This record gives sequence, C-alpha cells and structure tokens, in this order.
Amino acid sequence: MKQNDRIPGAVIRRERLARGIEQKALCRGICVPSYLSKIERGGAIPNEELLAALYGRLGLPVLDAAARERAGALIDEGYRQVLYGLELSQTLEELAALGEGLAYADCSADWLILKGWRGEDTLEGLMAMEDCLDEERRNWLELLRWRFGRGSDMARLRSACLALGNSLALNAWVFACYRASDYAAVLRMEDRLTAQALEEGNTFQLAEYFILKGSAYSCLFLEDMMMLYYHRAINLLQNTGWQESLDDLYYNIGATQLNFGRFDEAERWLDRALSMAEDPLLLHKRALINIRRGDVERGREYLAAMRARLGEDGGGKESDWLRAEEAQAPTPVSQGAGIPAQDFRTVGKNHRLSAV
Repeated sequence: MKQNDRIPGAVIRRERLARGIEQKALCRGICVPSYLSKIERGGAIPNEELLAALYGRLGLPVLDAAARERAGALIDEGYRQVLYGLELSQTLEELAALGEGLAYADCSADWLILKGWRGEDTLEGLMAMEDCLDEERRNWLELLRWRFGRGSDMARLRSACLALGNSLALNAWVFACYRASDYAAVLRMEDRLTAQALEEGNTFQLAEYFILKGSAYSCLFLEDMMMLYYHRAINLLQNTGWQESLDDLYYNIGATQLNFGRFDEAERWLDRALSMAEDPLLLHKRALINIRRGDVERGREYLAAMRARLGEDGGGKESDWLRAEEAQAPTPVSQGAGIPAQDFRTVGKNHRLSAV
C-alpha cells in the first residue's frame, strides 16, 4: 500500500497543539508560517530535510530511510495477513521493534489500522488524524468504527466496504446485514463475494461467507440450505490452520441439531469442536442434551462446569449466566433452527460467528 504522505502534517499539528506551541514559534528559521499551515492541513508535503527539522524542534524521533523501507514492507505483509485470515502478531512485533519513530511516520495510520484489526482499540489515534487520511484508509477506519461499535451506520459502512472491494470488506458488509437480520442482502452477495474471493485465491474469506450464508438460511428455517453451505465451508477449512472457524461451525451445526431434538447428531458435531471443549456455550449445549434425554444429574454436572468457566473468565456475560439458569428448567425443544443475532460473537442461543 502506498504511503500516506499527509500523515506527518497531522502529527506535527497534534504534537504542536499538545505542547501549546504557536506555528510561528515552531517554524522560525525553518519555513514560513503559511507553509507550515499548509503542511498541517495536508495541502503541502514537506521534504525529508524540512520534516526532520520540524520533528526535531518538537523532539520527535524520525525513522531513517532503511527503517521506513522495512516498515513499508511489513505494513504490506500485515494487510495481506488480515485479508487472508493469517496470524498478525509477529508482523506487529517486528513493526514495534523499529522504534518510537513508527508512531510519527507516514505509515503510522496503517500501523494503527493493523493493531485495531487485531483487537486493540486504536480509534482515538486514527480519528485524530482523520482529516489527513486518504480515501482507502478512511474506509478502513469506518470498518474499525463498526467493529468496535463506535458510531458507524449502515450507509457509511456499506460505502466503505464496497469501495475497498476486497473479500474481507465485503464479508464485513455481509456480517453487518446478518446482524441486522437482512438475510436477503446476505444471500444477494454470493456472486460478487465469491468472484472476489476466487480472484484473490482467498479460501478463508470464501469459507467465512459460506458460514454466514448458511447461518442466514438457518434463520430462514431452511435447514437443507444451511447444511449445504456449512458443508462447503467445512470442505474449504478442513486440514488448514483455521481450527477456530471450523470449531465454531461444528458448534453451530450441533446446536441446530439440538434445537431439532436430534441429540445423538448434536453430540456428534459438538464432539468435533475440539478447541471449544471447555467453552461455556458448548458446556451449555451438552447440559441441555443430557437434561432433555432425561439424565438430569449429568446435565447438572455440565452446568456446574459451565458456571465454573464463566467465573474463571471474569464473570462471563449476563446472557451466558441466563442460559445456565434457564437450562435448569428447559422449555420444549424448538421446531425452528434460526434465531436472530444478539451480539457480535454469539447468534441467538445457538450460533457462533467469527469476527470478520
């Protein structure tokens, strides 16, 4: 990704104001105040010598040419890893090792975007330089606003996702539609998203879409179509490193089978979710299977294990505690597979979806 040359101007303005320095004082002997004003507004790009002088007066570190080149290569690799669902930690560690100057470099916005996508809330830093972001980075910022639930609306999110156009962004839009219970919009995206994922050779995002589409069919009570797309996702993800997505999928299928009262089938799918063996939601489903089979004592053992896990995880969510309480007096088995989305990670009482 090309560097955003307007970022240093935003950095200078932010740091100057934080120190209470007037433009005339900062640029005295370096440039005229009107030119500094243009730099700060993104209307002029300073050369390396001028930038080093302004940064030096503010006491800010500057990456040398070799470090900037290395940072650019790592940033490109980080975006690739995000797009293809690959582990990002090592790349971020190598970026951090470049030193404090990275926070003030022209790639600083990209660094914040990548850290944000991994889960760190970097929105404040990005929004502080929003006026100097180019269109592509503004679109990434919009995705992060949505991801963290910080002021993004559907119209802006749709515009950002379609403008970025990669399969990750398209899946983000599909996921937003799913959460809004707009299942028709989820189904309509298949041709565009599949074509984009195939063009990228992006197995992960294609599988993520199939999971979303299968879950949408579940909410429409179309079990056969749900299983068709879930199996497509399984075929793409099996024998890969994306075990968490696979286990979420096995959990979804097991929870749906439980919803239909097919306890043996539900147990078979839940057994495949190896990484979720101690997950409170999976323990909840195992409790329900045993209670509804009539083995109440065994079911209570799973509920006790679920409560213990919720306590270990810092108290758990209120909805998970309610599930544990409701399981003590279960209602008759539902005849519908689909329940609308309730939060970012867990869908209704049954489904889990990866954070796109």
